[in-house]
Amino acid sequence: MFYFGAINHDLLLLFLNQFKNMKTTTVLLTLACIICMHTFSNAQNLDGSYLVNGYFFHPSASRPIATSKTIIQVGPNTYRIDVLGDLVGWGFQFTVDAGNHLTNWVATGVTPPAPASGFMTADNPGGIIYAGPPFPGTSPWMHATYNNTYNPATHTFYMHYGYGTGALDQNGYNRQVYEQYTLQLSSKISAVTPLSGTSLAEVTITGQNLSLVDPAAYSVAFGSVTADTAWLVSDNELHAKVAAGASGTVMIRDVNYHTDTFPGFVYTPVPPVTNPGWSYVGKPGFSQGKASYVSAATGTDNVPYVVFIDSASGRAKVMKFDNNNWGAVGPLASDRTSTHTDIVVTKANVPVVAFADSVAGVTVKAFNGNSWATLGNEGFAPVSPYAQNPYSMALDSNDVPYILLPGATYPSLITVFRLQGRTWVPVGDTGFAASGLGQAKLAIDKTTNTPYIVFDDVNTLNATSHYEATVMRFNGRKWVIAGNAGITNARNGIYYPDIQIDSKGNPFIAVQDDNGFERMSVYRFGAGAWSFVGAQRFSKSRSYYCNLTLDKKNVPYVMFKDASYNQQGTILKFSKGKGSWDTLGARGFLPVQDGIERHSLVFNNFNTPLVAFSDKNKGGKVSVVKFDGGEQQVSGQQSTSNNAIAVRSMEFSLYPNPAHNTLTVNLSKNETSSLLQVINLSGEVMIERKLNNDKANTITLDISKLAAGSYRLSVRTGNGNYSKQFIKN
Repeated sequence: MFYFGAINHDLLLLFLNQFKNMKTTTVLLTLACIICMHTFSNAQNLDGSYLVNGYFFHPSASRPIATSKTIIQVGPNTYRIDVLGDLVGWGFQFTVDAGNHLTNWVATGVTPPAPASGFMTADNPGGIIYAGPPFPGTSPWMHATYNNTYNPATHTFYMHYGYGTGALDQNGYNRQVYEQYTLQLSSKISAVTPLSGTSLAEVTITGQNLSLVDPAAYSVAFGSVTADTAWLVSDNELHAKVAAGASGTVMIRDVNYHTDTFPGFVYTPVPPVTNPGWSYVGKPGFSQGKASYVSAATGTDNVPYVVFIDSASGRAKVMKFDNNNWGAVGPLASDRTSTHTDIVVTKANVPVVAFADSVAGVTVKAFNGNSWATLGNEGFAPVSPYAQNPYSMALDSNDVPYILLPGATYPSLITVFRLQGRTWVPVGDTGFAASGLGQAKLAIDKTTNTPYIVFDDVNTLNATSHYEATVMRFNGRKWVIAGNAGITNARNGIYYPDIQIDSKGNPFIAVQDDNGFERMSVYRFGAGAWSFVGAQRFSKSRSYYCNLTLDKKNVPYVMFKDASYNQQGTILKFSKGKGSWDTLGARGFLPVQDGIERHSLVFNNFNTPLVAFSDKNKGGKVSVVKFDGGEQQVSGQQSTSNNAIAVRSMEFSLYPNPAHNTLTVNLSKNETSSLLQVINLSGEVMIERKLNNDKANTITLDISKLAAGSYRLSVRTGNGNYSKQFIKN
């Protein structure tokens, strides 16, 4: 005999009308499904994490309760709690009826079974003596409030229960508990649109309680990749931008550490970079083995040098470019395995290198024409195990080397040394500043030979316990703060600070500015204060490994790993006229193997930018590239017709710049089979025109359909490639 209870009459009638057409087995299965559907359609799902406040009355150890507990659904409207009061391993089970009353107490764990435990209906009905106050039945611990009910409007349970060993009813409950359970709301995803996209595509996440998600706390991810950025629109809507390689389940995490997911996001890689405006200097991948800690410098003769740790030996190696080839400069610079190389070149074109020797510590050497000679004493300072940058090197106007060294303790106490004769001597006090992560850099104002440093200052710990940047300079007697301490204002602190001084003595710093989404910020010091160069956090994706360089005209450039775009290197140049940062060449053009080192972006006297890096397209070996955006040359690179990267001089001009509808190009000569291309910052060819039938040297291009922005005009001939940038407004 079946008991149908309150099953819907129409549903039951529909079933009975079909009865005659069903086999007995089918009838039973169908009826079971109807009963299950009905039962669960009336069930509430109240499981989750709850904040619990209350009081545990005990004959000898009464105490307040303030904790969190999990309520677990074990059946339709039936739940279990595995902590009784504050006793782990004690528990109980109960049912929430249609009127939201808590019934059907069942002891679990080591809780005495009923009737020795259960819900109570009165305050201390057995008159148990407690050492109070408070006492059961006195405000706020009264059964009138804690009446074993659930309030669905506030997602709150009010409980009053007790137990007593051997008790026959609640009169014998000498342990009595009053508790309020308040649901910790959790964020839920209901939809993600679209479910595919490329780097920096905007995705909409809809759901419930999304205001509990802190977008700046790495709380939105696509697969294993954190979103490039995220922002809250409303409690039901969150937007995020996709980062490189982000495929799989979309995940959010709220402030209560609850997570929710939505499956199926598919990442589309950005198109490969083409026509980046950069070309290799000599053979790409010219080191013997995979390279690390790559730095570069140029001399007054414009010859580029690189220093790196070659995996073939594990030692520091220096090479220079001459006669279209990269060749070694003397023997290996370090005698043992080493890390963290750097290089500078004196006005006499003598390369000076520094490295962290695995045995001796920080060592500085200069090339004497045949071999590498140690400056001062070898390993004059130990390498700090706490410092991310174990030293920083710079030359003053007299080619005297300076070295910044973080100490070998935490925090890292900074000392700057200057080579005096054959001895490294401190500049001012030792340990004059404290760096949190040993992220400190050195630069020299060559107008006065004043040393400056930038570092992550432990004395500027912010509200989220992260460090801000401070700059100090040596005034001839002591180290003093330039401007104010804690220049930056980054929620999660700053990383990889860098510093440069222009030819007029103005300091610039760049930082990886982290407010939950890492970006580049650059500051300039003038009139006693620091100000932004362009906008704060101007880079357009997660940006790592900050590298700041000034060209020969004091124009600042930053190079960084463009992590959210394609995990490759991007270089931005500041446009003073526009007050903004523009991409130099194509975005993400540099195939860096790992990170980007300081002094890997340099300028020669032609103001040609060159970058040395570990090239992932060449197995991590060293490559050097130069920017082909003008009539720029690299010494040692001969203009031979069989050299694909040679730059020949061909004068051409374009106007107006900025342009609106038309762009006029004047060529000094119209070579056979010339090709004009207008290329956007992503490397896409937007306009192309062959010139072999044009006899005139003046060409007018219709650019009216181009979107506003920065473009590169490329002129390709049989003898070389030439390009200039222009702006479409």
